[in-house]
Amino acid sequence: PSSGSIHEIDLGGERYLGSSIELSGDHPVRLFCLKSYDQATGFLDSLNRALLTMGLVAVLTGSLFGFALSRQITRPLEDLVHASRQMEKGDFEFPIIAHGEDEVAELTRAFAQMRKSLRLSREGMLRSARLEAVGRLAGGIAHDFNNLVMIIKGYSDLVLESANEETRPHIEEIKRAGDRASGLT
Repeated sequence: PSSGSIHEIDLGGERYLGSSIELSGDHPVRLFCLKSYDQATGFLDSLNRALLTMGLVAVLTGSLFGFALSRQITRPLEDLVHASRQMEKGDFEFPIIAHGEDEVAELTRAFAQMRKSLRLSREGMLRSARLEAVGRLAGGIAHDFNNLVMIIKGYSDLVLESANEETRPHIEEIKRAGDRASGLT
């Protein structure tokens, strides 16, 4: 074999990689170096297995880390979705908790403020609707009562024209009461 070249050599059923180097001097010497090919391939196989195991561990660890990180982001968003569904059902008291100072926390606080404003607006509208209903009811009753008072006043005027001296003061009292009732409505 020429100097510096690598050759595969089989000795006693084991394969070796061999190389030689020519040493110069007064007496030329050739130095041979043998390295076990089977040991090297065995080492490479175990190294490949170790690298594959470390790669799987790294992928699994990264996946778990990614899942944990995504849960930190998606959980508050899930809470916001749940809160909006509660608002659809009319539950404006559902607790919303904002943690931290990130964008999702700011969005959560803004949603809570919006919910509070909607609740106050809704309560104000309900109060207004109740007052309007009471006003309509009172207006209707006053109108009907005034119609009855007008009938009483009209008949008291008719009876007053044909009343004698003895019944006249009583009929005039009925007419004055009708006038006061009319002024009250």
